[in-house]
Amino acid sequence: MKLTDIQKSIVKDINERSVSNITSFFNRFCEFEIKDIIGILDNVDIYYLSVNPNKNYMLCQEFMILLDKLTKNHLIALSPDESDERFLVFTSEDGPQPAQVDTKLLKIISAHLNPYDENIHSISNGVSVSREIIPLPELADFIEHDFLTEPEYEKRKTPHVDQTSQDTKSTAVSKIDTVKATAMQFKRAPFLTSVILLFLVVVAGFLAYINGFFAEKGKQAASQTEVLSQKGTQQDSSNKLADNEFFDFRIINESGCKIEIEIWYLYNGALGNKDISIDVNPLNKNGEPLPGGAAMSGTEVLVVGTKAVAKLDYAYRPSSNELIDKSTQIEFCMSHFIKGVFYCQSFPYEKEWNCKAKESRNNAL
Repeated sequence: MKLTDIQKSIVKDINERSVSNITSFFNRFCEFEIKDIIGILDNVDIYYLSVNPNKNYMLCQEFMILLDKLTKNHLIALSPDESDERFLVFTSEDGPQPAQVDTKLLKIISAHLNPYDENIHSISNGVSVSREIIPLPELADFIEHDFLTEPEYEKRKTPHVDQTSQDTKSTAVSKIDTVKATAMQFKRAPFLTSVILLFLVVVAGFLAYINGFFAEKGKQAASQTEVLSQKGTQQDSSNKLADNEFFDFRIINESGCKIEIEIWYLYNGALGNKDISIDVNPLNKNGEPLPGGAAMSGTEVLVVGTKAVAKLDYAYRPSSNELIDKSTQIEFCMSHFIKGVFYCQSFPYEKEWNCKAKESRNNAL
């Protein structure tokens, strides 16, 4: 089974019971701050995203895919939902309720789990995380066998025998024995018998020549087939999908806390032509997102397989009322509605975001 290094680490923690449900995974691997929601429901937790949300999206995606693989290979089991289950709400800012729900992280989980209770969902946009991850006995063997399932491990143990090589050796030995036996008979036989044997030897030699001739033709045909196959491979590689890419961007309109952008891009269509969007995020000198947030920063990808241009609006929401933040780069990311972020690229872009929180909210509206 092909697993990433992070997934291998998670498998070991599941086997040791240090990751026993989704909540324990978040607390161990992701950069979240967890707080209780007061005055909504006793069984609801709220997670605030860190300054690096894309890392959490990637970790969560790998974890949910891993749960699918382990369940399908009968290495773990998930307990049924219980009446005292807990729910999570993911937000992108720390503040009084109602908080802004991070729907992207919610969708990553919901693609792999039966996530919602309709009543809870209508209140909190939360996801149920109380299902226990139960390691089955085969999981320990899976880890011991270097993360190979039982069929994969048995296949690796079985030595591969080159049957063609063995057949060739047997044929060569058989021909040598035949020639030796024929020579011995030729020495002992009288004249007439010798003539007959000589005739048979000539016929055998002729047949051997014919056999060698057709064998050589077969090799030539196989060589031509290999050349054609290589040409086909080269043709296939020339027809492969182009790489996803952001080419350049242009600021159409700019104010203290809002920018309008045109971005030239190419999306190769590998994840389909629906539910693909482009998001924009200014970065500071350390390559990290600014401490504030954004509103209406994404746009849907409408063109697939060729260079196109899209328009994005970005409104900055500072973390404090009078703070002036400065960005040195701007990052564009392609993401799938379910599978999350799959390509990002940044460009130099210096700007002082000089606006009050109230003004930025008005700009976002």
